[in-house]
Amino acid sequence: MDPADYWQSLLAPSLYLSLLFQGSDPLQQTVRGRHQNRKHKLTAQINRELRMRAGAENLHKATTNRRLRDSVALELRLVNSNLQLLKEELADLNSSVDLYQNESCSQSVPMIPLGLKETNDLPLTLPMSKFIVDHYKESASSFQHQIQRFIQLRQASRTPERNEDGVRLLLTYYNHLYFIEKRFFPAGKGLGIDIEWYDAITGIPCCQRTIIYEKGAILFNLGSLYTQIGAKQDRTTASGLTSALESFQRAAGAFRTLHESFSNAPSTDMQPTTLEMLTELMLAQSQECCFERRRVQGIGEGLEQHIITAQEAAMVAQLYSDVHRLMSTVPLKDYIPVSWTCMIQVKSLYFQAMAHVFLSEAILDQPDSANTQVLSECFPALHSLDSSSLKMPQTADERRSFGEAHLREGILKHEEALRVHGTSKQLRKMNAFLKALKQAHDRSLKKFSQLEDEDDFSEITTVPRIRGRSKEVICSLEPDFTSCRVTDLFHSLGPLAIFSANHVWSHPKDARLEKESPSADFGFSVRGEAPVLVAQVDEGSIAQAAGMKTGDFLISVANEDVKWMKHSEVVSIVKAAGNVLCLTFVTPVDCDYLSPAKPSMSAPDEPVVTVETDPPIRASSTSPQGFFKKRLFVKTPKDTSSATLQRKKNQKT
Repeated sequence: MDPADYWQSLLAPSLYLSLLFQGSDPLQQTVRGRHQNRKHKLTAQINRELRMRAGAENLHKATTNRRLRDSVALELRLVNSNLQLLKEELADLNSSVDLYQNESCSQSVPMIPLGLKETNDLPLTLPMSKFIVDHYKESASSFQHQIQRFIQLRQASRTPERNEDGVRLLLTYYNHLYFIEKRFFPAGKGLGIDIEWYDAITGIPCCQRTIIYEKGAILFNLGSLYTQIGAKQDRTTASGLTSALESFQRAAGAFRTLHESFSNAPSTDMQPTTLEMLTELMLAQSQECCFERRRVQGIGEGLEQHIITAQEAAMVAQLYSDVHRLMSTVPLKDYIPVSWTCMIQVKSLYFQAMAHVFLSEAILDQPDSANTQVLSECFPALHSLDSSSLKMPQTADERRSFGEAHLREGILKHEEALRVHGTSKQLRKMNAFLKALKQAHDRSLKKFSQLEDEDDFSEITTVPRIRGRSKEVICSLEPDFTSCRVTDLFHSLGPLAIFSANHVWSHPKDARLEKESPSADFGFSVRGEAPVLVAQVDEGSIAQAAGMKTGDFLISVANEDVKWMKHSEVVSIVKAAGNVLCLTFVTPVDCDYLSPAKPSMSAPDEPVVTVETDPPIRASSTSPQGFFKKRLFVKTPKDTSSATLQRKKNQKT
């Protein structure tokens, strides 16, 4: 049984929700808490400086007073200077990767995690209450508890914990946004509130009035949270590396889902080029975890095992080289932290060096290094394509020269990695990273000093690049939205198929039907369920006299809410009412649900998110900002029935 289901079955619903809707305290005196608090203050200061600059620029354009223009120009230079300093300080915080690393990984190559996007409180109570009154014709006081629960959930999702509880919290909030979008955000419109999120890289605030922006920001934070979870794992053990590998794969899946499902994002951290780079970065770090896990578990002896390890290291270097190429393109290089670019370049050089060192160990140190059969099987796929003319070493002297050349190339790559590391101010502060680079370099130098005839490189002075290969296929893992089942907080408003923000109906009408005898009827029939609708009203009946029409929806019968009731349950209530029946009904305005050309109005009995048939990620051609680009639907079998074909023909006509 799932732990979440177990605790939900034991605890009262209100207590379970109060325990679930809790994030970490950003003000707690921990390293990460102080870092998050400082980042929040910096983003607020940047926002304030941006508003001051906008006001000064408008005043500079509007005024004709020369003295005032000079004073405003001076103020603008001061504001721009302060803004540049704040952005540099925020960039330093964003590039601080040490505080997310595990303490046991003091001699390991650090990973790059991402910070969470920051946001402000949203004044949701008044807009949502007004929408309930105006659109649903319900009393807003009956839904204040649900509104506050949603606000509490949003507040908690701003500071999720770095564990599975934090992931579950973000997924829960993301799934709730599906219902909120359907209930309160009609297509092309909104609640009139500005949803503001700060860029996770630059700290610049971006604002939109569509709930799609909120969903995209939460999905980005989900990927960022996975990067932090992966970075904090103990990567000195095989189990810790496996956990880190899965976390980085899930981070790549979150960024890829965001890239494929949303477009025209207002912030730089959610631009397609940025998301593509972040996806490739997470996959590269996943591949690095595979390589490190192979080393922790033991490479084993033998020529073939060391060649496989060398190609694993070359594969990691190749992926990091691709990420560095993406980071160096416009416009990424203008806002990606310089320390990130330098670290990726250092990692690419470091793993190139490791590949050459492992290959030299395979040729020089392994007991079966003279096995020409194994070497002939591995040699054709060992080097890059531009080395097709390279001949396989046959004699012992040729193998020794070949291995020494690769060892020398590895030392040169180590030295280049140390040089690039020294060019970054932020990297120079990372003692663990520098220590790992120096240790690898010293081991290679020690090995090289033990070899005789160090200067004998007459046959091979340079060696080609080792081709990267991996036995493990690393791919992104998409977010599992179905792992967190949620129930619509505004369930009592009625089934979403009918009572949503995109449908319009009349004001509720009350009717009191009184028949003359028990054998008489009320003059109407119903069909369907959740909710039932009036299928027929008899001519001259008491139902027609009360104003009922064909196609009306019954929302209350005998003072009982019947929006979610089945057909048989409503019929039972009507029969038990006797000669007097009080009911409330509404008339749909936007469409006729009795027409065969319209979709069925039936709805599930339980409003639980089922992503397989209706995923939370939504798209519409009438988006106010066009923030997203396509729908994510599961393919369903094509309906070729005669009724469907006739309906499509009528729609085309």
